[in-house]
Amino acid sequence: MLLGNYTVGTVESTLKYFLVNGLGTLLKVFGFSLLFFYSKTYNFDLIYYGVIRYAYISFSLWPKFIYDLGVFFIMLGFLVKLGVAPFHY
Repeated sequence: MLLGNYTVGTVESTLKYFLVNGLGTLLKVFGFSLLFFYSKTYNFDLIYYGVIRYAYISFSLWPKFIYDLGVFFIMLGFLVKLGVAPFHY
């Protein structure tokens, strides 16, 4: 692209690259924001032990679900950024 060799294939692959990487970044940020807004810390050990302790005290699985959902989005974002199947294009 930088040398002026503009074909349909190079433009399409460049656009796909930026869009897929943007999606991966968006998923990671969403996962981290779920974890942070729920626990107010970035320490994963404190988040996990706080979730488990709260789930046992209140007999509710809702905090564990939020934690699992946040970790799922973070891992999904990393997989998209790595281009792991079926997230490759």
